[in-house]
Amino acid sequence: MTSGLAMEGGAMRGMFTAGVLDVFMENGINFDMAAGISAGATFGCNLKSKQIGRAIRYNKRFCRDWRYASFRSLVLTGDLFGKKFCYETLPDQLDVFDTKTYRENPMRFFLGATNVDTGHPVFFESKTGDAHDITWMRASASMPLVSRIVEIDGYRVLDGGITCPVPYRFLEKKGCDRIVILLTQPKGYRKEQPRLMPAICFLLRRYPALAHAMRVRYRRYNHQMEEIDRLEASGQALVIRPSEPLGIGHVSHDPDELERVYQAGRSEGEKRLEDVKAYLGPSLSIKHNIFLIGFMGAGKSTVARAMHDRYSMDVVEMDQIIEERNGMSIPEIFEKHGEDYFRQQETKLLIESQSKTNVVFSCGGGVPMRDENVKEMRKSGKIVLLTAKPETILERVKRSHDRPLLEHNKTVSHISELMEQRRPKYEAAADIVIDTDGKSAQEICEEIVHKCIEK
Repeated sequence: MTSGLAMEGGAMRGMFTAGVLDVFMENGINFDMAAGISAGATFGCNLKSKQIGRAIRYNKRFCRDWRYASFRSLVLTGDLFGKKFCYETLPDQLDVFDTKTYRENPMRFFLGATNVDTGHPVFFESKTGDAHDITWMRASASMPLVSRIVEIDGYRVLDGGITCPVPYRFLEKKGCDRIVILLTQPKGYRKEQPRLMPAICFLLRRYPALAHAMRVRYRRYNHQMEEIDRLEASGQALVIRPSEPLGIGHVSHDPDELERVYQAGRSEGEKRLEDVKAYLGPSLSIKHNIFLIGFMGAGKSTVARAMHDRYSMDVVEMDQIIEERNGMSIPEIFEKHGEDYFRQQETKLLIESQSKTNVVFSCGGGVPMRDENVKEMRKSGKIVLLTAKPETILERVKRSHDRPLLEHNKTVSHISELMEQRRPKYEAAADIVIDTDGKSAQEICEEIVHKCIEK
């Protein structure tokens, strides 16, 4: 299955989109592809850069700055949303866009704009988040009559919402069969032909294809909304939209209004979170391997199973696989072949992991003690150290008889001694450290996902 996210524009209604996306990121909702139009592109890009809270933060901070969006900017620069400030100064200096994470995120991200000369949509795959990509984002969000035409890659382009309000069909053609559609108008909303359309077409008379696209824009939009309603009713798409009109203009200089719309998005995102997880099913996944390390009894196996249930990750229980391959239990392997043989089997299994993706590995307690094992794990994923107090460990393992190193000395003092011996190696290996004391498996899973996003 291939998952996709289609995002409508809507200028400052895009704060609703930002709220939904932040909830997605906080809860480990990933997509194979995403496509944004206009504000869906300029705010949706933060999904690929994994910058939770960035869109609402900089909008509230700069909404009263004339350089960001104002009539003064339109008069002085030719753009309602200032080109230099919005697309250069802001992402480069004031609220830095994380291009490193953007490049490394495997999710494919597409931007839709309107070709002024043909009146047709044109899509660009944004891979790096560099200045060239950001120019395409500006093109996608450049509203006609209040923005200069953007010339890039041989195209003359403006706002993608003119010709492709919601890019769900584009994602279908790219192979997505699980599509979440994120709208910024409530169910039942339909556009009407603007009364000023004759004047608009007159002002656009030098661009007849664009003028025609503007004339039929409302019909194209309404057709898409009717089709989206049918897709939603048949279960072919999952649609998230505000429950009522957001009541915010194309430009807002009020931080409280921006926050209100953002919180509406968060509320709807939280309300629909379980629906999204159920709909995406197997396509919802962490996009790399996770290696759970820690002392015996730290909860690695329990958390691995929970990651499978919650995020559809495959599970590799290293001890179990080694037992199956050798046809004997771990204590028997230790007795017959010795500990060094067992450790070699662990390393062999990790080398095999390089061909796997979206897998959570429950590693034996001794795995991180060998530097070569740590090297192999880092090649394909994140290393997560689960910790617990010695008293907690004893409570968890006291009835177990498959822990050779503890079998004849199950005491807090012995466990503490062994844990201290391993602690430096464990901590040196870990990308992420999580204390499991007093937490449910679900809480630990959520913490792992959040910290993986931060990393």
